[in-house]
Amino acid sequence: PPRPPRPPSPPSPPTPPIAPQALACTCAPDGVSGGAHTGIAGCDDHHNEQGGAWCYVVEPAECAEAEPSQRFGGAGFVECTISCSANERRWAGEWAHDTGDDPNSVAVFATSQLLVTNPVRHWSPAVGTVSGSTLRMDFGGEEVVGQLDGETLKWENGHSWWRSVPLRACMPPPPPPPP
Repeated sequence: PPRPPRPPSPPSPPTPPIAPQALACTCAPDGVSGGAHTGIAGCDDHHNEQGGAWCYVVEPAECAEAEPSQRFGGAGFVECTISCSANERRWAGEWAHDTGDDPNSVAVFATSQLLVTNPVRHWSPAVGTVSGSTLRMDFGGEEVVGQLDGETLKWENGHSWWRSVPLRACMPPPPPPPP
């Protein structure tokens, strides 16, 4: 006798909510802080004469720790810790894509959550979660799943991204000069 049809698979679990403070205080992967284009991206020493790493945050008005920038109106900065977790080495940096010349900037926060920004895309900023080489992103209400294959991120909707610039702080140091 024929077997009864299988019931449909349950839907994927929703993306966990992101604490507004955590997102607001995330280092701006594209250097845009409070709408101001600073040109200074991510957590780094940024040639800080006093030493120590700092970054411009995504939404300084919502980040209690952010100090207002004297240089860029509306921008704010915080001290930060340069870390290179496995997820940061795998995901953080600039990603080129097959639909234009504008780069997507990716930052990792809260260990396994990503913030993707691209000032010319309607979905920016987008948030998502990573598990191994799988990425689930919410692009303006549309969830899209991607799979990392080497340095190429292949999206289930047929698009691809590829790493164009790794997170500078996570790049290995240059080799010493020859003797």
